[in-house]
Amino acid sequence: MVLAASIKILVLIVLLGPTIAGSNFTSLFPCTSESSYQMTPTTIAFRQGTFGYDPGCLMISTGTTVTFSGSFTTHPLEPNLRSGSGGDSPNPIIETTSGAIVSFTFTQVGFYPFHCGVHTDMNGVIWVTSSNTTLTAATSSSTGSSTLTNVTVPGLAPAFRQNGLMMMIVSVIPLLFSN
Repeated sequence: MVLAASIKILVLIVLLGPTIAGSNFTSLFPCTSESSYQMTPTTIAFRQGTFGYDPGCLMISTGTTVTFSGSFTTHPLEPNLRSGSGGDSPNPIIETTSGAIVSFTFTQVGFYPFHCGVHTDMNGVIWVTSSNTTLTAATSSSTGSSTLTNVTVPGLAPAFRQNGLMMMIVSVIPLLFSN
């Protein structure tokens, strides 16, 4: 008698919810929703012809260095919102009016807006999240399985966004089944 086996893969995905655990979303122009934010690249370039930043809304984790690339003579980089209040302080972005490349390292969680000192349409925000992501997983008590709540995993960052919700793949488990 020959036993046949098949392998199926169980992918455990943790839903982090509409906000990153441990932070509250702040709407700052032009990044008015969580889905506005990109997680890569970490270089922000000036968009030619449309007077904007690419990406204009960037989500990173603490300790990440972001590089701005473009002519600061014609597009002076300035921290904070163009007008009004908002964003966290101190903003690590400093006013830059010459050169073509400048980098800043973000060490604190928060929202850090920036803009061009000349062009009113050139605005952006860097959303810095903790490099530790707190997971909350729930299981049915009727199955007798354990429940993990608020487990902090150092260095774990969200992997993808689906329908505006942050998710990450926690584990890929091969399962062997007898046919």
